[in-house]
Amino acid sequence: MRTIRALALALFIAAVPASSRAQIERSTVSRRLNYGVTAGCGSAIMFMQDMRVGGYEVESYSTSSDIGFIISAFGRINIDRHYIQTGLSFCHSKSSISFKYEDPEGNMHDQVFSVDGKSFQIPLIFGFNVVKQEPYSLSLYIGPKVSFPLSAGNYSYYSGFGSADVVENFRAVLNATAGVNLSISNIQLCFGYDLGITFPSDGILRSQNPDESLTGIVMKRRTGVLYFSLGLFL
Repeated sequence: MRTIRALALALFIAAVPASSRAQIERSTVSRRLNYGVTAGCGSAIMFMQDMRVGGYEVESYSTSSDIGFIISAFGRINIDRHYIQTGLSFCHSKSSISFKYEDPEGNMHDQVFSVDGKSFQIPLIFGFNVVKQEPYSLSLYIGPKVSFPLSAGNYSYYSGFGSADVVENFRAVLNATAGVNLSISNIQLCFGYDLGITFPSDGILRSQNPDESLTGIVMKRRTGVLYFSLGLFL
């Protein structure tokens, strides 16, 4: 949270002189090409598609999410009321689920599965300005977004197998993103939602220790992220 506050403060300080220039220069609303930076936060939730421990299929679970952060640089081409936008983002998110597992003897156990992920994201956004009048604009947008996980920045945790060090083989994920963007002069506020279309892994948990086994533990899921960001047109 300290990082997010620092980024938001930096954007605000940078926006003050930029706002003064915007009164003299051509407004961002009217430009053919825009580019800028954003910083914000997001809350990730896992949606389980296949959830098994041994021969036991888990049908109910509860979710929890920590607040992560997103930092982005973007470029936008404006075509009348429409625009096309792409860029590069760095995202850090955390989420977990808790559930009960029944062992072969019929005993119930409380379990927790958590994911801590870092990734680079490249979106291709198609937007439409519902309102476009100097110095304001209000737009709706939708499009695909590809997330590339950092090999050294993605971790899975599973509480139900002693001290086993859990590992998953993460891969790139195709997401659908949609949201609302409000711009006032060179400042923008964005509210959006990402929904995973493909799976981030095969969902099979393995142990990094060859002497331990995690046979039959499957956590196949998609992930949704609700996010908010504050941006600055440069």
